[in-house]
Order: sequence, then C-alpha cells, then structure tokens
Amino acid sequence: MRAWATLGVGGTVVLFSCSRARAAVPSFQGLGDLPGGEFSSCAYGVSADGSVVVGRSVIDTSAGIHHFEAFRWENGVISGLGDLPGGALDSQAYAVSADGSVVVGWGSGGAFRWENGIMSALGGSWAMGVSADGSVVVGLGSGGAFRWENGVMSPLGGREARDVSADGSVVVGTARSGISYGPVRWENGVMTALGYLPGAPPNASGFATAVSPDGSVIVGASSSEASSGWWEGFRWKNGVMTALGGFPREYFILSRAYDVSGDGSVVVGESANGGAFIWTTATGMLSLEGVLTALGLDLTGWSLGQATGISDDGLTVVGGGQSDSPYGFQGWIATLPADWIEQVTYELTVSIAKSHWVGWGTVTVEPNLERYFVGKTVTLTAEPGERTAFKKWKLDDPNHPGHGNHFVTDTNNPLTLVMTADRQVVAVFKCAPAGRPPFLSMTLGLLGLIWVVRRRR
Repeated sequence: MRAWATLGVGGTVVLFSCSRARAAVPSFQGLGDLPGGEFSSCAYGVSADGSVVVGRSVIDTSAGIHHFEAFRWENGVISGLGDLPGGALDSQAYAVSADGSVVVGWGSGGAFRWENGIMSALGGSWAMGVSADGSVVVGLGSGGAFRWENGVMSPLGGREARDVSADGSVVVGTARSGISYGPVRWENGVMTALGYLPGAPPNASGFATAVSPDGSVIVGASSSEASSGWWEGFRWKNGVMTALGGFPREYFILSRAYDVSGDGSVVVGESANGGAFIWTTATGMLSLEGVLTALGLDLTGWSLGQATGISDDGLTVVGGGQSDSPYGFQGWIATLPADWIEQVTYELTVSIAKSHWVGWGTVTVEPNLERYFVGKTVTLTAEPGERTAFKKWKLDDPNHPGHGNHFVTDTNNPLTLVMTADRQVVAVFKCAPAGRPPFLSMTLGLLGLIWVVRRRR
C-alpha cells in the first residue's frame, strides 16, 4: 500500500515506499535485478502480508542515463512490468495493494495502475499510493495532489499525495505552508496541516510519506531543532508530532521516516549517518543492520542504505542498499521474528531505596526507554531531595542476575551502564550533613514540645 517520495530543493522527486509479513526466524536476501544495464535495483513497496515487493531496476544505461523498469517480486522471482502503451520502456513501481495484485507508479507516459498484467494510464504524473483493494490511487498530477477512484481523478488542493489509508478515506502528503511546504492530511476532501517538530525555524518544511491502514498514524519528516533546519523523521498521532531522532552527525541529525506498520507502533526509514533504521515505541531508533546482525544474520558485503516499506504486522522490511556480490545497489527484503525486540534488547529497572533513616530523591535516565539495544550506553543521574544527599548505587550482580543476595555498589554519580543484560539498579540516599530529614525534624520538634509542656506542669 504505502508510497513515499523525498523532495529535495526545487521539488525533485527522489524516493518512495510500502508494506509486509511475519517470520518465525530472521531472514535477509537481495531481490536481484532485471536483465540489461548495470546491476541496480531498489524496493519501494511491499504488500500488507509481505509476500509481494515492488520497485524499479535499471535495464539500460545510455549516455550515462539510467532507464528503469518497474518490477514485481514474489517467491524469489523478480518480473518486469513493462511500460505504458507507446512508452519508451522507462517505468518505476512505488506501491502495491494489500494482496499484491495491483501495482501503481510512474511510466514514460505518466502515472500508471497495473493489474492482471495490464498497465493502464491514470492521467497524472506519478502514482504513489494505493488503497488495500487497489481501487483508490493517490499521487502527483499536473495540477498537484490527486485522488483517483473508478476512473475519476479528483484534485486535492495540495502539492502531492503520497499515501492513502486502507479504505481510501484518508490521504497524506504535502501542501504549501507559508513560504515552504509542510505535511498534511486529507479526510473527506478536507485538508489539515500537521505542523512541524519543536524548534523548527520560521521557514520550516516537511512532508508526510505514509499513513497507517486505519488513518490514525502518519509518518514523514519535518524541520526541527535537532536537524538544524533540515529534516528529522516524525510520527504523528492524535495531533501530536513526535521526533524520531537519528544517528548523530557532528552537529545535527538528518533522518526521514518512510513507512509505518499496521498498528502504527513500528516505523522504518533512513538516517544520513547510519542508513536504514527501525523505530519502535519501546526502543526508539535502532540501526536495522545492527538488529539483523544481533539476530544472527550474516550481512557481510551489505550496507543497508534505506528501509522504505514495512508489512502491516511490522515483521517484514524492504529497502535498498549497497551489495558487494553482485556489486551494485540492490533491493532487499528482511524478515524479523515476532519476539525480535526481546531478543536484541534489555530492560533496565531503576528504583529508590527508602527507610525511616534514609532520605529520598529522584533518578534521571538518559536515554529513557522501555528497552535498550545490546551494548547501548545508559547514564543514570541521582538527584537528591531537600536535606538529603546521594550515598551509593546498588546494582544487581551481572554474574547472579535477579538474585537478591548478590549485588555490587558504586558511588559514582552519574553512573554509566552498558546494557549487556537485564539490569536492576537501586539509588540510595542519606541525610545530608548540613541538615536533617523533614520527618526527623518534625519528630524532634514534637518531642521538644512535649518536654516543654511537661516541665511547665
């Protein structure tokens, strides 16, 4: 279903996206390419169940110019889809219906819809997204964003439409906002701007690339403070836009989100300093290459540049990357086990020790996540309360995990941990030398009052 495109300065279309399914064990493979031209292919979309992948492959290189053909990959076989009638065989596929039977994209004559081996022209320039049953297509036409249904093309009023919900009722894309362009959502013909990430400059820009099947979660990229005015991937839900982060460069991050799982909890995309990423609400942004390697897959000879599509169940990801054998840019497909998060991440439990003689305080955890990828560095900072001081950390002994009688202590504050197992940490505070805990002062004060009253008697 999904379709994505990254706009550079001047509005040049660069990229695109889609969805796929489940796996009991992890797997990874290249998709190959079509005959002709140099070895080069990229996957842009995947069906909801993960069985069909679509994209483009180089079939000819003349005078240094690449000519592509749209492809459809299924059961390990990559097949060219041809071009629109009268075209010069130059096409690209960007999105696919839920069952893989309908493919949409761009041909030498404009936007196309492919079904049962027949490629039909829609009248627009680029078809970027398609509904679950293939009956609704969205994209970019000569007049801007369009929505096509049953042979009727309707303008939406924005610059371009990039994806559509499963039932075709919600469309996401880009529209003018002030002096630039920003992410928008259309529903029942009404366009709503999504806004920008915190810290975006006055000339902020952004785009929405994909929407969950029910239309409730949208992903894309927006100018932000962390990106120094460039783009940072976002996830939008219930009117709230959340920054996804990125793999830091020296001064800023640059990332883009391209697709989202069926329930909106898993997002994929690319970060300029780390390639393909997978983001979940529990783990934050992770390197997909790192995740696959931690699951035991051998990715020698591969560099995963971008993750462009994900299945509805969030367990299959497609994209493109550099491969050494055969050498060239190649589309790929990866499948994850249902418990992949538990396999490659660990849980950190932090608590505060309290007794009637011990003070209290708080602990700041950075980054603060539900789960931490293996080898992730975490910093814990103890912040004493009023009239208290930090005393020590009590950490479970890694050699005896979860055993209450085995622990080690550390007096460093902040404390740095490298997550190589589930960990439990307890912060211990004490009375500050310069004062007493409030409850002690109250108790002594009450005893003094009783003593005075008794003397007066």
